[in-house]
Amino acid sequence: MAPNDRIAIDIDELDRYLGVKEPVQSVPLAELHLSGASDKLVEAIARQLGLPIAARVSTTSQTARFTTHALSRTDESGRGVEGIAAQVGIPADLPLYGSSKLNGFVIDVLLGHQFKTARSDTAITLLAHELAHVLLYSLRHPRRDSEQFTDLVPLIVGFAECVECGRHLITSEDIGDRIRTTTITLGYLSDSEFEFARDEVARILATRRASRARALQSASQLRQRTAQALQSARDCSRLIADLDMTRRRVRPSDGQQLVAMHAPGYLSELQQAVTRYAGAAREAEQFATSLTHFSAKAIERLRQLDARCDESARSFAPVGSRIEADLALLRRNRPALTRFTDAIRSLARLLASRLRRKSRLTSA
Repeated sequence: MAPNDRIAIDIDELDRYLGVKEPVQSVPLAELHLSGASDKLVEAIARQLGLPIAARVSTTSQTARFTTHALSRTDESGRGVEGIAAQVGIPADLPLYGSSKLNGFVIDVLLGHQFKTARSDTAITLLAHELAHVLLYSLRHPRRDSEQFTDLVPLIVGFAECVECGRHLITSEDIGDRIRTTTITLGYLSDSEFEFARDEVARILATRRASRARALQSASQLRQRTAQALQSARDCSRLIADLDMTRRRVRPSDGQQLVAMHAPGYLSELQQAVTRYAGAAREAEQFATSLTHFSAKAIERLRQLDARCDESARSFAPVGSRIEADLALLRRNRPALTRFTDAIRSLARLLASRLRRKSRLTSA
């Protein structure tokens, strides 16, 4: 099997286990690293991997040896190259992923003596890999000891951009009148394998984003239509009251429907139906807007909400048409003064809507 075929299969498997995540915000992580808050940095990276652990961090002396070879290259004496290695202890009693016992479970992390002065993207890359081992062990995954498989985990959970920048260590050394530059690649993926894996994760993420965008569009359209229908229903209620007060003669062809509108609960039942459909739109819109982790469960929930929006839109169509038809009938029969007042109100609403839109654009 070609290496890229193996990687594609592994990414597909990780996607089923973990789902893909939007890229992590690297600036807050870099700030934690630069400030020396190593324990908070470890815990923040762990949370991105879905590990609600607590970190107990210590730093080695310059002569200390590392027993791990995970991700960071080591020399023949076992010391991490550039002194920036990281090592995470995986206890035998590590709780299962998703269990309440994992909340606040203490994980020991040992950092190399130059970890704090390393590039932030490299520091994040090292920790993301080491904590990926913890994640796979908590899942009891059969390939939890595979370094190449572990290398793929950070890409799936949002660290692809950080790893791309941090996986290469470049050092320079003066040799007489020349400068020798050395590049060390962290991890167990070649450059071509990494690029393939990065692109494969990006492809999956793009597909999930497209599904989210479609659901958002459907929900937004339904929300706007229901909002308009509710406003029209309020206008109907006001116009009915105005018509009753003026006792104006109505068109004979409209009389039967006007009688129906005066039936107890006529408008309130229409409004309640529209409110239900608006609720479906609002729930779908809120879920899709906040969705950054495309797990199997989240994708299924998005599908359900999108289907509910489609069903609500179909059910809403005759209700919305009924309300608009009633509003048109009432407007045909309103007194001249009321028509003038309505025109002023409509203009005021239009101006207010445009001002709100302009304000949002300015603040953005």
